Amino acid sequence: MKNFLSKKAKLIYLLCGVFSLLTLILSLGFMTQYRYLRVNYMIETNRATGEQRIVIGSTATLNGDDQRPLFDFVNQLGSGIYDDLESYKAHPELEEFQTQYMDGTVLKEEAKMQVLNYKKSLDNYNNMIVIFSVLSLVMFALMFVFGNNSRRIYYKSNLIAGIVLPGVIVVLNLVLIISSFSLMNELAQNYTYYNLISVLQNPDNRIYTQLAVTAETNSKNLATLMNSFDCNALTFVLYDLLFAFVLAYNVFLIVFAILKYKWTAQRRAEVIANSKIVGELI
Repeated sequence: MKNFLSKKAKLIYLLCGVFSLLTLILSLGFMTQYRYLRVNYMIETNRATGEQRIVIGSTATLNGDDQRPLFDFVNQLGSGIYDDLESYKAHPELEEFQTQYMDGTVLKEEAKMQVLNYKKSLDNYNNMIVIFSVLSLVMFALMFVFGNNSRRIYYKSNLIAGIVLPGVIVVLNLVLIISSFSLMNELAQNYTYYNLISVLQNPDNRIYTQLAVTAETNSKNLATLMNSFDCNALTFVLYDLLFAFVLAYNVFLIVFAILKYKWTAQRRAEVIANSKIVGELI
């Protein structure tokens, strides 16, 4: 094992960079999983005072951004059009949705703000993944600068670099996992609401929010909407598994650096002793 790991040191450290790069690449696709979990808004400026305020979409279009499926569904749900449909009776969460998040035929302002704030939290988390991935790549590059990947004999500088640099990556991925749990918890507590918003903001579902001639068709369309899953915790789980793997691998790098420092103790002492002899001769 000792000889095998020593010979594969270059590959071992190279894989650290590969995993950090993989995390960076996958971070670019994180938000696509939650791209429809949103409410449209625009910034309105008071010309007299210069003060700005957020205007959250309560109409079919806002600032040129179409949210007609959401607008139509909420309007029809609040108007009682779905009340006698079989699919409405089969989904009691719709009544809870109306009570908790709707005011008549529109969404409550605080409910829309809740989605807006959660989407901002997702954006911030995605930015965190990107930044932490870049920092991990910097740590990886520094390991090569210190020669941890190529040194046959580890000195104190290699030991320190082999502990501190992977340790930073461990901390970064631990922060990502903890932050992910917080976001997953909020998603779980508001799953029906967030998922329905995401489903309704998907333009592909527009046909299911348009009223048909027969009640049977309307009931089927409503059932399709309620049985659709556009956002869930699976993305968080998959990314957490990636972060946990990168974290564990860098813990292994720390252990490897400590072991290699111990394995090369005798050879290091010989080199230091020889350098002292050469110095005395000079």
